[in-house]
Formats: sequence, C-alpha cells, structure tokens
Amino acid sequence: MKRRMGRTERREQLLTIAHELFNKAESQSDLTVSMIAAKGEVSKVWVTELIGPEYKELKAKLKAAPGPAKTVEGKLRQQIKAQKERIKQLEAIIEANAHGDFAETVRHLELVDAECRKWRGLAEFYEKRLKEAEVIIDATELQSVGSRGDKNAVNNHSPDNESAIEGEEDYTN
Repeated sequence: MKRRMGRTERREQLLTIAHELFNKAESQSDLTVSMIAAKGEVSKVWVTELIGPEYKELKAKLKAAPGPAKTVEGKLRQQIKAQKERIKQLEAIIEANAHGDFAETVRHLELVDAECRKWRGLAEFYEKRLKEAEVIIDATELQSVGSRGDKNAVNNHSPDNESAIEGEEDYTN
C-alpha cells in the first residue's frame, strides 16, 4: 500500500517539477499550474496552495506568451500605414522645395527609404513567424454575409426562392 506524501514532501516534489518545466520553458505559456498539477498528479488548487509564490516568481522570469496574430499584424499594418503617410508628406515637402537644397532632400529621402525597408522587413519577419507558428484564425472573424441568420442567402434552394433550380424537388413535406 502506497503511503500519501506529507505536505513538505509534496511541496518539494512540486517545486522540483516546477523548476524542470521552467528550465525547458521558452515563454509563460510553457509553465502553467495545470502542467505542474498534471505532472505531480495533484489538483491545481493544491499546487497553488503549496508553491504559489515560488511559481509566480518563476513565471515572472519568463517572457510573456505571444499575443494573438491579429494584434501583431494589426500593429504592423498601422506602422506601415503611418510610414506611407510620412512618405506622402515628405514627397509634398520635396515638391515644395524643388528649388531648395537638392542634396539635403535626397539624403532625407534615403533615410525614409531605409526606414520603410526596415518596416517591410519586420512585417515579412512577423508574417513568417506567424506562418511557422501555424496560427489559427477564429472562424467568427471570417463570417460571410449569409451567416447572419439569413437562411436564403446560404441556401438558395429554398421553396420560397423563385430562382430555385428547375426540376429540383422539395422533400421538406
């Protein structure tokens, strides 16, 4: 018959498990109370009670889990949009200063071009990272017009629809 571990023995076991997971973890999502509880074969409540503060310290040392893909892409798109606006403003300045210092204008354009290339590189990098991570986009974001409850928009073969396919029989009766 197995004897149950005492509180101190169980605490030491859970701390060991937490440190093992921490050493393998790359982000906070790789170290959770659920993982420790499953490996230690105890409840999450018991893990939190026995090693709560130590767990929080370990987790705080890890970098945060990556945000949703749409947030990262959205921020990049906003930055790219801002850079395009800036390019338009600079082009307007160039036209206004056509008779001004040409060399200074060229240098300024080169700086803006380098900055745009940097942002494009970052956008490509994050898109590549998102593809590698196989991010799944929530289907509710991709709703079509017909998915708003209009059954006829989804199924044009309803008996009420005058443009129903000829020769198709109605088996709903």
